[in-house]
Amino acid sequence: MMTERIRKISRFVTLFLISFILFSLSLPAFAGASETETTPYFERDSYGLPIRNHAEDLPAWYPEDIEGFVEYHDYNAPRVVDIADIFTDSEEEAMREKINGIIDETGYDVVIYTDSNTYGFNKEMYCYDFYDFCGYGLGDEFSGMILFVCMNPNDRGWVATATGDIEDDYTEDTANEMDDQLYNFMAAGKYGEGVLDWIDNVYTLYTTGSPFWPEWFPEDFEAFERSHNPESPRIYDDAGLLSGTEKEDLELKQREIAEKYGIDAVVHTTAHSYGMNDDDYADCFYYYNGYGLGENYDGILLTVFAGEYPRTTVKAYGAGESHLTEVNYDRLLSQTSSEIEDHNYGYGMKRFLNNVEHMERTGRVNKTAGSWFSRLLLALGIGAAVGGISLYKAKSKMETVRAAFNADSYLNGIKNITPVEDSFIDEKTTRTKIVAPVYSSSSHSSSSSGRSTYHSHSHGSSGRSHTSSSRRF
Repeated sequence: MMTERIRKISRFVTLFLISFILFSLSLPAFAGASETETTPYFERDSYGLPIRNHAEDLPAWYPEDIEGFVEYHDYNAPRVVDIADIFTDSEEEAMREKINGIIDETGYDVVIYTDSNTYGFNKEMYCYDFYDFCGYGLGDEFSGMILFVCMNPNDRGWVATATGDIEDDYTEDTANEMDDQLYNFMAAGKYGEGVLDWIDNVYTLYTTGSPFWPEWFPEDFEAFERSHNPESPRIYDDAGLLSGTEKEDLELKQREIAEKYGIDAVVHTTAHSYGMNDDDYADCFYYYNGYGLGENYDGILLTVFAGEYPRTTVKAYGAGESHLTEVNYDRLLSQTSSEIEDHNYGYGMKRFLNNVEHMERTGRVNKTAGSWFSRLLLALGIGAAVGGISLYKAKSKMETVRAAFNADSYLNGIKNITPVEDSFIDEKTTRTKIVAPVYSSSSHSSSSSGRSTYHSHSHGSSGRSHTSSSRRF
């Protein structure tokens, strides 16, 4: 009797567990799914994409009747589709894990798609249509982002697209920042590593409104109080452009300037401007890290934005502005930038500090040696030309000198001979400084790279709005 009761309980528990599992499987796969919405049934190809009635020259997921297409959410669609086969299995698994976590936390979609064929479409339109017709996007606005990597040898590049609630966050500055970062990986053939990094940046964009969030930003901006921070590194090589020896050499020069002139000379390298223009970024970096000496936070900052085409900006604060005339600024920036653009980072930064030290000591930044040499050659050339012409004219008027007798007779009658003395220019010349407008902490800027093609609120074949950026590599 007891044994029969145990069997009945066991059957009941087993049936309950089976029913619970089946019920769980019937629930929406992702956060943001409607409680009543169900994904239309499709046959699927080996990648998990829908197979529809379609034209022979188009992919199987492309609907034959675009006008009759009805938007839907496909919660079972794969979020990583690597038709171009550029990722390893472990990379794909890591991508899926990251994406599932992002979807669960934010309710926004993330899709990675690679292919070598766009079936006659441009990359942007093909990317839009893949996202729309395959049921991607979460919520009423189908919010999310997709990265489409095209590996066609004749048109290799990528398109990154934002839809729904994310569209307005994907500004042109943000797009260029994210594409700059991705380019470094893609151009080096590190496809999986680059896409994983891109997914991380998308998560940061979803949760903060910016794809990159510097670690030195305060947790609470409103509660932040400015102060001096002697612990902040004065040579802050966040982009990793310097060797250990170069960094030590720069730190030694920086301390020398601070001790002699009371100016906080700071050098900073970064791979991102975090959606800000270069000047705003530099100001925030200086302000939130507690740089500057004295009550006016006196100092000068060199910021190097690393990348394929590195950029530099120079900002001065407090007493650091006192010598930064327009001429000094132009010389300081141009002499530094010329080295940085050639990727001579350590030398360029050392040249910057040397010029700052000379400017604080003398009030000016020297011209380059090449500039002085060019001026010397020009002066010598002009002098030689003028001298040659004068000599030719003098010779043409001269007669041949002949011997004369009784030459002392020339002196007869001359009573007074006045001695002639050389008159030298006084070596103590007075230099009057021409006061030019001093550039304030927000007067100079460098534009961002802008190498991506950016489309705001474009439309795919379905009519849905997309904001995208694209770049070749």
